[in-house]
Amino acid sequence: MTKKKTKADEMAQVAIPATQHIEETLVKNRQVSQDCQAAGCALWRRIEQNGVDEIAADEVRAYMFRAANEVQQMMAARKPFTDRLRAVCTQFTALENAIDPKKEASPAHRCHRALTAYLKSKRAEAETTRKQLEENLVRSQKRAESRKGWNEVQRQAALSRAEERYAEGIRSLSQQTVEVELIPRPAAPEGYVELFKFWWENVGQNLSTDDLDRIFHPMLMYAKKQAAKGVFIKDCNVNYVEEPKVA
Repeated sequence: MTKKKTKADEMAQVAIPATQHIEETLVKNRQVSQDCQAAGCALWRRIEQNGVDEIAADEVRAYMFRAANEVQQMMAARKPFTDRLRAVCTQFTALENAIDPKKEASPAHRCHRALTAYLKSKRAEAETTRKQLEENLVRSQKRAESRKGWNEVQRQAALSRAEERYAEGIRSLSQQTVEVELIPRPAAPEGYVELFKFWWENVGQNLSTDDLDRIFHPMLMYAKKQAAKGVFIKDCNVNYVEEPKVA
């Protein structure tokens, strides 16, 4: 019987990238980068000394074109190697994911789901038992209070026994307590707004502008695209800064 290949088995067929020509490509790209950096630094020194006029502006545009072109050529030169390296990384990741408890396809994840279901049922049973203990205590207290022919000593003794039975039951339950953690789950899309407010008040407003720009990059880019269409955020906390398009 032929064993069915798993994704990890298939990824194992990916060839390890050969190191031939990697070093010479790296050396060549390093030289291109250093030459381009040197030209840029020289241009910047002239700008610092003399400022920007039309001639300097043309030189900047030409340098930016050169730098962008060099980047594209360097990326093309390394692509055969980095593509194969990514394939190997994918192979490693597939092997890790195959046993990662956080990945749904892994046996560990399936076992984790079964364990979680079992612990939830135990917690539900414990809650049912706790309620039963409370109900039994209340019934015993009512019987003791309404029992005819008992003196106060007998009544207090019965109440004490009922409370002891309840306390013993609670102690037994506490030894079987299932530890839980509270996971926030938005009940509606608006819940994400409340989560953001909570995060912002406690963390976000204390971050640096650089950190916030990084975190909110997708939102900033969306607002930028909308601004190009003439759609703006109308709020005093958001400014639109005019930046010349240089490329």
